[in-house]
Amino acid sequence: MNHARFTAWLLTIVLLVSGGFAFAAGLPAIADKPGFQHSGTFIWFDLITPDRERVRAYYAGLFGWKIAEAEGFSGYDMITNQGVKIGGIAEIPEEAQPVWLGSLSASDLEQVTADLDVLGGRIVDPIQQVDDRGVMAVLEDPAGAPFILLDTGTRDPELGPLKIGDWLWADLYVRNMEAPAKFYEGLLGMRLTTVEDADGNEVNVFITGDTARAGMIEIPFEHVDPIWLPYVRVADIEQTLERSGELGGELFFRFDDGAILFDPAGAAIGVQQVSEGMGQ
Repeated sequence: MNHARFTAWLLTIVLLVSGGFAFAAGLPAIADKPGFQHSGTFIWFDLITPDRERVRAYYAGLFGWKIAEAEGFSGYDMITNQGVKIGGIAEIPEEAQPVWLGSLSASDLEQVTADLDVLGGRIVDPIQQVDDRGVMAVLEDPAGAPFILLDTGTRDPELGPLKIGDWLWADLYVRNMEAPAKFYEGLLGMRLTTVEDADGNEVNVFITGDTARAGMIEIPFEHVDPIWLPYVRVADIEQTLERSGELGGELFFRFDDGAILFDPAGAAIGVQQVSEGMGQ
């Protein structure tokens, strides 16, 4: 495992998102029609990278995603999986560290963040209307993990059965779980619960409504800052790892049915093989 690279990656994330992401360039809507809002759920992930061209080929080849510049938004690529929008790619300066940055759905951001100081979080980029994307802000939780809070005005993507190439999960890596657990429950009603996985191991998951949407893991390395890490559903983990290497990716960590990878520009992403029939 490339621990040094993983450590360097996590340590520079906060410096990156504090620069303002791609708000200045504008961002397109994430759904074609209104009708849905899924508060407390990750509805979108944006890759912020200094090498759009290189990573386009990597992700298209690895997951079969279709990636093309969004019409009317120069410098921003739209990612679709099997015909459905799932994410984007934005350009950053060469010296900045690439990262996948997740958007948590919420309504009325002013009200949601009214007690942010009490909950222990802070706003990195202020609440603002960003073109067709919606009202959004970059926040940090009490552990320092950055994320986007996004109010699309009922234009969240529809949740349905998870296809190959869809976002499967997101894990929050932290050193102490107590403060982040209270923060996300107070902010969006995401309740942290301990459950057993298929192998009988205890895992910590965030429940929104009656559904597990994300997890929390204690950071196993020293000198590493907290971060949200997204996972993509794949059909065959062995083939995915082999293909990633062929496309210029790097394996960081392997577990039974999944792995954490670095793309050719250095952004980390999780992949996991799961059984058929999973839904959102």
